[in-house]
Amino acid sequence: MTRIDRYNKIASAPKNKSKEIIKAMGIEQGNKILEIGVGGGYYAKMFSKIIGENGNYYGIDTDDTFIENLNVIGQSILNITGIKVLANDIPTLKEHVDFVFTRNVYHHLDNRTDYFRKISDLMTTNGRVVIIDYDESFSLFRLSGHYTKKAIIIQELQEAGFLLVQDLKLLNKQSFLIFEKTGNRA
Repeated sequence: MTRIDRYNKIASAPKNKSKEIIKAMGIEQGNKILEIGVGGGYYAKMFSKIIGENGNYYGIDTDDTFIENLNVIGQSILNITGIKVLANDIPTLKEHVDFVFTRNVYHHLDNRTDYFRKISDLMTTNGRVVIIDYDESFSLFRLSGHYTKKAIIIQELQEAGFLLVQDLKLLNKQSFLIFEKTGNRA
């Protein structure tokens, strides 16, 4: 099984509640979405179906294989674009996005407050940031350092100019937080 297949199998597993995540986000036809860390492209395909031909999905990743896979998908699903970035780079987009989505990637980012301040410039007024990351619950992820405490995520995003609007208890051992761009920067 390839890494892409493995990541998509994990993302689509019923226990990871991808359909419930997408429903809770409130994505609509015509939305523009930026995903930070695309993995196997599972969410790209799911988002693409909802946003339709008037919407656009941009996926960024540091991994060449994931971006190549996303661009292959984008050849047949025209509202999908993959963009290769270096760690903590901010992409150049042709339009502002309504949603920024990251799943199990937040703990890999450096200087997260500054990073999301810059990401804010790519977003529409009242745009939303959706962060799903492993939390401080006892797990192999915590033992290996692959997690971020929920309070840290909230503090960093507030300092970057976002307001927590939803703290969803949908996922086991993961935070699921939705922030709205406020325009007020600390």
